[in-house]
Amino acid sequence: MIENETIESLTLIAIVILITCRYYEHIITKKKLEEGDNIEDLVTPNSKREVTAIGCPNCRNLQKGEIIQLERKGYFIVDRPFLNAKSPIVLNSIPDK
Repeated sequence: MIENETIESLTLIAIVILITCRYYEHIITKKKLEEGDNIEDLVTPNSKREVTAIGCPNCRNLQKGEIIQLERKGYFIVDRPFLNAKSPIVLNSIPDK
């Protein structure tokens, strides 16, 4: 027999929202380009990193352009809001200054 606590836990897992967090690095590794620099040598090979996170059901109410803070991850701006269960919310990281 399944106890009530187990059923509540299963329900909670079923209503979480998938979120894709995008982090962008600097495209060029040098602060100032000089004459004779080969740009291909200075381009960061992996300037974009995506991490999948899990959010609460209230994340469905986020609108494009809203800024939110994820605990211990930083600030993000909503790039794509919740559309359906198969299409995760997309958040772009706002870098620290």
